[in-house]
Amino acid sequence: MREKSQYLKNHIRTQEYLKEGFYNGYYDNKGRRVEGRKNNRTRMMLPSQVFAIMSGVATEEQIQHIFKSIKRYLYDKRLKGFHLNTNFGKVYMDLGRAFGFFYGEKENGAFFNHMNIMLSFALYERGFFKEGEEVLTSIYSMAISERGQIYPMVPEYFNNEGKGLYLYLTGSGSWYTHTILKHVLGIKFNMGTLIVSPHLPASVTSKVEVSFLWRDKKIHLIYELEGKPSRKTIKNAYLNGKNIRCSLDGTLKVTPSLLSSYKSSSLKLRLILG
Repeated sequence: MREKSQYLKNHIRTQEYLKEGFYNGYYDNKGRRVEGRKNNRTRMMLPSQVFAIMSGVATEEQIQHIFKSIKRYLYDKRLKGFHLNTNFGKVYMDLGRAFGFFYGEKENGAFFNHMNIMLSFALYERGFFKEGEEVLTSIYSMAISERGQIYPMVPEYFNNEGKGLYLYLTGSGSWYTHTILKHVLGIKFNMGTLIVSPHLPASVTSKVEVSFLWRDKKIHLIYELEGKPSRKTIKNAYLNGKNIRCSLDGTLKVTPSLLSSYKSSSLKLRLILG
């Protein structure tokens, strides 16, 4: 299985990475490659890039080119969001029902939040924090804009007017929360150990607080910024007022044994960033 997995990765990496600087991920009902340069139009679909990045197929160098292509072909300068695909300029039922919709509606070129959030998550996961933050921020900005005509939330998609439609989709909501917790706030778990490694956005200038349950204890996590740090890594950590050690790279690990040494069911984890 490992050999087959590696073979498939290499095959996709060499055969489906296009000279335009992104991946092809689709063939239509007639077996024709969908993405790339076709009839003086560049066709690009966001899911092809998201899954290539998230799966590890795309190399770090390719990710740099892919994000430049995403900004070039899918970014909307007026609404400041990322389209699901470029405008193919025709009804394309050989690719499925989605391409019978007017461009900018639903799965044909809308600002489809489920996929945009997964793009952000994939970029964070591969270490492209600035790019991941840019995508995540675009969703937030569209959600609070007057154009959205909605209460601030994560709708299924925004149309070409920037209006939010289908006001709740579990995939979008759960991936957004997961991305915020794991990559922005940096709350991760590995074999029972809590690992904290935040990547807070530049807009955070003072304090961030979040509470969560872990091993039958309620953890109240507080990030405090010391001065105006550019990196925002952990300098000092205090668990219920007691100083605990951080690693040299600014990552905090709280083991199950350390946690169990505290009898209280509610703990305060205070982290100083600098």
